[in-house]
Amino acid sequence: MKRAYMKIGRFPFAFALRGMLALVALMPLYAGAQKAYDARSVLIYVKPDTPGTPNNKPLGIRAGVSVGTVSSFYAHVFDSLKQWKPALDKFITWSLVDTIGNPSLSAVSGDSTSFAPTRAFAAAMLTATFSDGLSSPPISVVNLLISAGIAHHIVIEDDSACSTTRVDNPAGAILLNDNSPSFTVYAVVRDRYGNFARFSSYASWQVSDPSAASVFPVSGKNQQALIVKASPGQTEVAASEPGLISGTLRVSVEGNVPPVPANAVAATATLLDTNKEGHLDRIDISWPDSIKLAANLPSVDQLVEKMGIVTLGSQFVELHPIVMVKAKGNVLQVVLDENKGAVYETAWDSLKTLQRMTLKNTPLTIDNRALVITRVVDSAAPVVASLCLTPSPRIDSLTVVFSGPIDWVATSFDPSASFGIQRAGQILPISQLSPLKTVESPAGVCTYLLTHGSISPLTDNALVRASQIVPIAYCPGVSLISAVRACANPFKPGASAIPESQLTGGSDPRFGTKIEVQLISLTRLVSGTLIIFDAVGNAVTNKIVMKKDYIGKSLYWIWDGKNRFGTLVGLGTYLARVTLDEGDAASGAVRSESARILIGVKG
Repeated sequence: MKRAYMKIGRFPFAFALRGMLALVALMPLYAGAQKAYDARSVLIYVKPDTPGTPNNKPLGIRAGVSVGTVSSFYAHVFDSLKQWKPALDKFITWSLVDTIGNPSLSAVSGDSTSFAPTRAFAAAMLTATFSDGLSSPPISVVNLLISAGIAHHIVIEDDSACSTTRVDNPAGAILLNDNSPSFTVYAVVRDRYGNFARFSSYASWQVSDPSAASVFPVSGKNQQALIVKASPGQTEVAASEPGLISGTLRVSVEGNVPPVPANAVAATATLLDTNKEGHLDRIDISWPDSIKLAANLPSVDQLVEKMGIVTLGSQFVELHPIVMVKAKGNVLQVVLDENKGAVYETAWDSLKTLQRMTLKNTPLTIDNRALVITRVVDSAAPVVASLCLTPSPRIDSLTVVFSGPIDWVATSFDPSASFGIQRAGQILPISQLSPLKTVESPAGVCTYLLTHGSISPLTDNALVRASQIVPIAYCPGVSLISAVRACANPFKPGASAIPESQLTGGSDPRFGTKIEVQLISLTRLVSGTLIIFDAVGNAVTNKIVMKKDYIGKSLYWIWDGKNRFGTLVGLGTYLARVTLDEGDAASGAVRSESARILIGVKG
């Protein structure tokens, strides 16, 4: 009986031991399964319904949105088994990279947000991120392709190349005379925000006073019409379409004007910016090869009547010729006294500029014929007008504004070659720093998406135009202040000691409170001032220039509790107001940002 009992007794023990060993062996597999199970993904939807149902599929890498329509988006978190975790959706954060000035998202956190664009013909990048401390938080990115909204009104314009423009560009008023007896216009349909919707193939054209001018729609193309002068006077041309607001154009008709000589030679004026500084410095006047010039040429004053351009903003810029040189072939080079003003001369209205390019009736050819400019050509490439940085937790964007619109399809202009990033004596091409994506705008704005921290305003510059160095600043609307704090708060003057780790200079007081403004990044263009007020708004201190703490990326000042007369203030609560200035005071491009903090003084 005893031996039988021992056999029976050992069996449970051996079985339990084998079970424990098996469990220990499975623990690594179980831990791995748990880790995989905890991994999450994020998907974006356009409906609030349960995700994954037949009527609510996730968005792909791109989606279309329209101007004037509120588009809603919903983000959901899933585990590695593709199970929805609705309790985690509230921890989603949203961001939007938009380069053309659309309104921001309605919410930057939570399970949903919405986007109501007002400007079309670009892509905005929508990102939903879930972060629970993982080194690589799950994200979902959708490129929103923005199209124009519902047709709203007609604009009479003088250029048919407007299919990606975002603002009304009315011809406004035209002048007809003997030299320019007709004018071609287009009926352009736009949405309520001014984005191009379509050409009006159904436009009806009318003129208020047919005795001054007539209007003739092009057969089969009612979006295009020809306005022809009749007799001196004023009239108005209108283009209408049922359901839309009509467009109008004022027409002035002149009487007799000095005629162009019948035997004048048609010439082309090519406008150049040879040193790539954004200002015209030369005009090349050319004519057919069959026409030969006389041996003795007149001076520039004897040839040029007037020269100027009209910018796309309708601003007239006078050009100042100083010398004329005969170049190879049938070309006269008119060298200009280059303007150095703030108005760039690389984008202008060709029709209005043509009216400002007049030569005197001076014989130039071997058969005593004069030249008349009948065409102007823009050969001045856009230049970098400004650039700024917008940081975000994962992707920064460098926005580069050029001095004029860019036809990205037809032009040979390479924006990435027009500037570089200067760092530690080296010039780094932007293509090397921006491998992610480039967002291009026809208006002449180019946004480079960069990995966070690729460019630092503290150490990097932009090298643009004729080797001109431009400091990199932050874009308008970017808050440089991440936190404002005081250590200690409240404090006791003369008794509250500043920790050694908080002291950065030998001249800093050792007792008091350290008022610190934490910045997203220090730049050479940032400065801060501090004023402390009492409870009724009286200034206790003078304006104080704060110090830069390069290690902590902050501006700071240690207040010892004394007023501007060197006397200790009384007990109570005081207001410290910090004003942050960023920019170049010499050029006037300065923006300010303020922050406040309450500080207690105790006994």
